[in-house]
Amino acid sequence: METLLVEKKDKVAKVTINRPEQRNALDYETHLKLISLFRGFEDDEEVDLVILTGAGRAFCAGADVSIFKMITDARRAMRRIDHVEELARAIEELSKPVIARVNGPALGLGFLLVMASDFAIASEDSILGWPVISVGIAGGAARLAHILGEKKLKELILLGKVIGAKEAEALGLVTRAVPPEELDAEVEKVISELRKKSPIALRLTKRAINAAYRERESGGLLFDTAIQTISLLTEDVREGVEAFLEKREPRWKGR
Repeated sequence: METLLVEKKDKVAKVTINRPEQRNALDYETHLKLISLFRGFEDDEEVDLVILTGAGRAFCAGADVSIFKMITDARRAMRRIDHVEELARAIEELSKPVIARVNGPALGLGFLLVMASDFAIASEDSILGWPVISVGIAGGAARLAHILGEKKLKELILLGKVIGAKEAEALGLVTRAVPPEELDAEVEKVISELRKKSPIALRLTKRAINAAYRERESGGLLFDTAIQTISLLTEDVREGVEAFLEKREPRWKGR
């Protein structure tokens, strides 16, 4: 089964993560394919806009836990974090607008996909968050620091809190939260508005906005990457992943 489905119509590319049985969690291969796909859209003259969504009833529940079992040394940990950042940058740096159609849980890596997109239209029954601290993984705050106040940021990151789409909208983490039956119509509204604009003006303006925000984020992202890499090598991460798979509370060792 193809884990990524791509449909192009009227210069809109719809990318669907197609692992519904795994709630569209990204395994290693699908993760790399997604990077390559978004990089390729830059020079694709058949594409002016991109929609990113998930098959079934989830947007993306994060990274497939099988990835963490592959991380056994510092080199693999660094490569993993590099791939996470590369995926975010592939979406952010694409000069063409990207709309996240959030049709269900967007957690961990799925939440990062939402944050990297230019617009996020979410079904009201979706949940979003960065709960990776629950399996012992550190970091993840840099892209949120310019959006949220310090107390709310710490609540989401340190507690691993998962929130509903309406709260995410109120916090500025999604563009709009709508009833499930209105999701596609709302996405089409955004597409319709974007089509009225000059494609070159959209691309240049997106780059200008990104430059303003990324300059503020750059130092935080470097530190965030470092602590995520370190945390992937801890015994607590191995315990956290095992506890997740065994559906039990983790027994943290603090090392």
